[in-house]
Amino acid sequence: MGTIRCELPNDSPIGIIVEDSKALLSLITGAIVAHTRCQNNEVAHRLARHAVTSFVSCSWFEEPPDIISDVLFSYCNPRAWQPITFCTDFIIL
Repeated sequence: MGTIRCELPNDSPIGIIVEDSKALLSLITGAIVAHTRCQNNEVAHRLARHAVTSFVSCSWFEEPPDIISDVLFSYCNPRAWQPITFCTDFIIL
């Protein structure tokens, strides 16, 4: 989070991604970056983990991928929701 909030240019190996993220965030009025547990953002967490381990390009338009369907269902039915893992992740609000 500190990296995204820092006003100095980022010269790290992922600096270009950080700088692009900062540029895109500056275009969104009221956008903030906040820390959250992955239970609060399980969909993003699963998609990120899948992207890291997958060698196949994926996209979808109307139906969500199977890897997140159960989480989306649980978000729509709060009584059925239970945290799956305990870890940390980041979310853009």
